[in-house]
Parts: sequence; C-alpha cells; structure tokens
Amino acid sequence: MSEEEFPVIVAALVTSQRDVLIGKKESGENPVSEQWHLPGGHLEEDEDLREAVKREISEETDLDVEIHHIVDVYKGEIGAVRIIFHCEASDRDIDAGDDLVDIKWVSPENLEEELGDYDSEIVSERDNIRNFVEKLQKMPSF
Repeated sequence: MSEEEFPVIVAALVTSQRDVLIGKKESGENPVSEQWHLPGGHLEEDEDLREAVKREISEETDLDVEIHHIVDVYKGEIGAVRIIFHCEASDRDIDAGDDLVDIKWVSPENLEEELGDYDSEIVSERDNIRNFVEKLQKMPSF
C-alpha cells in the first residue's frame, strides 16, 4: 500500500423486525474470509459514504436499505478506517451475492456468538456498537 492509499471500509448493522443481517464471506485473503460478518466493503474513489454502503448492501444481499445513522467509526486491525452504519432493510427477502456464500437474519441476542472472531470482537469491544445491539435487544419482538 502506498502512502497515498488509506482504505475505508463501510459496513452496516442492517436491521429488520429487530433482527440483524450477517453474511459469510467466501474463502480468500480478506480478514473475514469464511467467517460470518457485518455486510459491507471498500469505499470507491470519489464515492459518497452513504451511496457506498447502499451499493455494498445491494451487491451482497440484493436489499435496498434506508440509512439511519453512523453507529461507529474506528481504525481496524488492517489499518483501514471502518465506518459502521445502521440501516433498515426494505424487506426480509435476501439473496447472497458478490463475495458472500451465505446470508441470514439473527436475533440481536445471538449476534455476537453468530459472528466470526473478527466482527464478534468488534461488537463486544466497541462501546457504540455494543450499546446499539443492547438497545436492539430491549426492543419488542415482532
């Protein structure tokens, strides 16, 4: 990576009826390869952050989402800035696409244990994300 490159990752806590969407990456060089994770990907040059997260969610899940707010921003292990949005899905019909081999809805109570090591650690250690998931857990089930 050159000094001019500074990767930005956009990811989302996509919710629907209180559940959170997670995806399983195909095998490869990615730190979350073959792990369940929050969907998202790289920001492209000159791309708007909100458009990037919508594009990534659409490519990986075939969902349209409404963006509510940024939940957290931090520098990840691989040196990339990671921006986590809260997005609400337009429906619950999902289809794994792009570099995902599977996707599923999970309850917020089971989110941390369903995620792979990389994102599970983030959910448990990042205060803003953990607080967001705790608020989801307190919401009534549909």
